[in-house]
Amino acid sequence: MKEEDIKKLSDLSRIKISKKEINEFTKQLSDILDYVNKVQGYKFIAQKYKSDDEITELREDKVINKDNEDLIKQFSDQDGKLLKVKKIL
Repeated sequence: MKEEDIKKLSDLSRIKISKKEINEFTKQLSDILDYVNKVQGYKFIAQKYKSDDEITELREDKVINKDNEDLIKQFSDQDGKLLKVKKIL
């Protein structure tokens, strides 16, 4: 990353930066881009926590219809099917 690149970025973003800041940002952004290039070179491998022959038993989802009348009765204000609550902010 060059000073001209930083100056162009600041112009595009309409941010005024001093010569000292341009020097700082040039170094910082160069370091960041070097790190990104380094990370892109790694091959990430997903870790396995269980063996392939181990099967996880999952429960079946069941729809349970519950009577909510007791809960609905606790609301002091309703608008049709909507339940209004007090403003807390």
